[in-house]
Amino acid sequence: MGTFTLIPPMSLGNLNKAEKLSLLKRYMKLMPSGSDSESPDEISLLADSGVPVLNISAGQVTRMNGIIDELTELTMQASSSEETPEMQQVEADRDTAGNYIVRRVLDYAKLPLAAERTAAQRMEPALRGYRDFANLPTAQETEVINGLLIDLAKPEFADSVVTLQLAPYIAELRRLNDRYAELAALRDKSRSVRTECDLQGAVLRGARPAGRYVRTGQCLQPVATLGRGARICS
Repeated sequence: MGTFTLIPPMSLGNLNKAEKLSLLKRYMKLMPSGSDSESPDEISLLADSGVPVLNISAGQVTRMNGIIDELTELTMQASSSEETPEMQQVEADRDTAGNYIVRRVLDYAKLPLAAERTAAQRMEPALRGYRDFANLPTAQETEVINGLLIDLAKPEFADSVVTLQLAPYIAELRRLNDRYAELAALRDKSRSVRTECDLQGAVLRGARPAGRYVRTGQCLQPVATLGRGARICS
């Protein structure tokens, strides 16, 4: 019998679209379809028969798969629209750098030199959990890469890093990850400003609530929300 881990109470409202999508996919993988594989044939079989042992009908399975497909499309659209061209390039570059480091260690059996194989094998248990880091939501990926960098900097791996000549790739991964975090913070700040300026759009449409307003940068805000010194706008 397997081991069950108790998950503290959580709310789906705290998850973003990518996290909800990951949760739903993992949930569907738990359905007893008779195999751990995700081949189209087995997914189709599950959709055709449902999960009788859990009293889940084929229609419910079909509906859930449809929701997952729709959420996948929405997540892809949101990720594309929320990232600037520079963020997309930095994201692609850090995936390349990170995957090179991780795969060089995990695929130690393919390394041609015995010293490299030994060095990578020593690091493999610590890096095993980073195998699919590039598939994570970007914000979560940033934090996971920080964890990867911490593991790579451990004293017990210093000789292995030298033997595998990973230092320049680690430095590049750190630079790209820091740059992505910086760009994400700037994007979030800009998004916050746009949200605050929704009132400006209401003013232009003639829907400004009654009261006096002041201009702060490009936005109008009610006088009651600001301190002294702000200029009142007509």
